Amino acid sequence: MTDLAYHDAPAGQSCELGAQAGPSDQRPTVIGPIGPAQLTAELAAELARLTRLAYAGSDPLPGLPVPDGQFDSPAMVLDAVAGSGAIYLVSDQGRPVAALRVRPAGDCWRAGRISVLPGYRNRGLVRLLLDVLGRQAQAQGVGWLELDAVVERCLPPLYTRLGFAVRSNWPSPDKPLSELTLRRSTAEPTRPVPLGWPAATLTEHDTVFAWLLSGRTLFQVAQVASGDPLADVLAAAATLDRPGLLLAGVDLSCRPAAGLSSRPAVDRVRIFPEGGRTQPEHLMPRRRHAGTLALWRPIPGREIPLTELAGG
Repeated sequence: MTDLAYHDAPAGQSCELGAQAGPSDQRPTVIGPIGPAQLTAELAAELARLTRLAYAGSDPLPGLPVPDGQFDSPAMVLDAVAGSGAIYLVSDQGRPVAALRVRPAGDCWRAGRISVLPGYRNRGLVRLLLDVLGRQAQAQGVGWLELDAVVERCLPPLYTRLGFAVRSNWPSPDKPLSELTLRRSTAEPTRPVPLGWPAATLTEHDTVFAWLLSGRTLFQVAQVASGDPLADVLAAAATLDRPGLLLAGVDLSCRPAAGLSSRPAVDRVRIFPEGGRTQPEHLMPRRRHAGTLALWRPIPGREIPLTELAGG
């Protein structure tokens, strides 16, 4: 894979990306900010098409509602830059292959519609876009980058690896999904944030559901909420007393926890022997219970060993 590096350019000009020699020896370019004066109807149409292609079939698990980005239009792109909004894109040989939209919001710049063409994924383009955005934000005295990510689409772990930490969680207003608001400082070096949510302000909840994977078997363990979801997950794992457990998800629920701690462990555990991550309770917990929000879902195959979370 080609390793890319960039240097910043003045606002409104392209930020060139230098590349070590790779299979194609291409030199992508980050261009931005693109505001209303620079955004032509033709470019808006091309960016809308890029977004639709990026979001189509992008979910790692089947059965989720279609992402809004799959219905993007040139009018939506033009609306995104109205007023103080802007677009940053990665161009490869004159063709946009990745993009994001940004708008100032108080003490931060909020990024959205982060899109990468399928053939350009896993090449670090999202990191490059966010790094360029962060440097330009810092140059203008803005201290934070902020974005929202849908938990059930397994998106938050992608951003915590890029240094974003969870600020809050909330229910999606138009779908039975759960979202996180994440932030990253523009002044500090970018470092991965394990899990990302231990310091977040989270919705009130009485019960934590830990989703734990052992081989192909998925366990859901109910635990009385202590105010520390990580501690609750580790307590749930201790209930199972199995080696090699992986963290496949965490839910916060307002379901009453009265009597939960006194119930036998077997009554607090549900077992899904095969294909558990597509079970309705795991796929979309809000559809099963409106008061339950998903807090964490890793991409299948990238689950975290419990021993790492426990410092073991």
